[in-house]
Amino acid sequence: MAVKAAAMWFEPNADKRVGVDTDAARLVTASALARAIMRKIKATRWSEVLESGVPEPIHLTAAQIRLLDEHGSVLAYLGPKSKILACPECGRWMIAAGTMPKKCSSSLDCAAELIKMVDFKLAKVPPDLDL
Repeated sequence: MAVKAAAMWFEPNADKRVGVDTDAARLVTASALARAIMRKIKATRWSEVLESGVPEPIHLTAAQIRLLDEHGSVLAYLGPKSKILACPECGRWMIAAGTMPKKCSSSLDCAAELIKMVDFKLAKVPPDLDL
């Protein structure tokens, strides 16, 4: 008789969660969740996750599914080492691998501090958060 794996969910690390609810912060949170899923199933592109689906025992909340759907066009650019950064001032986003810039350089008149990707971790119970 096979033992069924316990259900698991993803939740952001509390000490690293983006504390503002802007479009930029939602994009960064979506990309962090997508990367956590990609790491768990060993996918190298977000399209692989979309093709195969999220396998059992991983579950996503309705809010997490909405968040991923909302930003699917940007998540398509995620790779195994890339991270998405977003500017809360001008709303532009960028993909970086390696050293992450601290300030926005998307335009000459914007030098706001970028919102960096948070980390997600596995949880044994559904997360109590509204993304």
